[in-house]
Amino acid sequence: MCKNHHNLLTISSKELKNAYKKQQKMNEWNFFDERKHMEKLLCTRFNYLILVFSLFVTAFATVKDKTEKIVILSTGLLILILVSLTVRRAYLKLDINLKILHKLQKNNCNESKSGYNAMSIIDKEVQTRCVPLNGTNKLIGFWIPLILILLFMFGLLFVGAGWWSF
Repeated sequence: MCKNHHNLLTISSKELKNAYKKQQKMNEWNFFDERKHMEKLLCTRFNYLILVFSLFVTAFATVKDKTEKIVILSTGLLILILVSLTVRRAYLKLDINLKILHKLQKNNCNESKSGYNAMSIIDKEVQTRCVPLNGTNKLIGFWIPLILILLFMFGLLFVGAGWWSF
């Protein structure tokens, strides 16, 4: 149903170049504006995820009754899953957009008059690093939400099984 987004660029370079040129002519929204928007959206949604997690952990810590703890953890787990899905969606859209920009940069359709652009400068800097910077978005878009969900699931298991001492 859903194609692997790492194989995203089944779109030809020519089609991407034409789309970018059309965006430039219209002088409206382009791939760079979309990148900024998606980065901001991803960060906002991630911050909201952390806020939701901390609110439910605080509520869990303040109640003493086992039933209340289970209700709080169950509700928190459901809300965390839903918010995590929105974080994941923003991450995937940003990832696709960055791949498009990278492909455009490779094809030199967004070069400035001086012969270079921000994407190529950033790529050169990343290549000089000992540790590649790839995957930072994946940490925010996949791993941290998964860990938070698992923490709530383990909390439910521990409280439900009576292993959590009150």
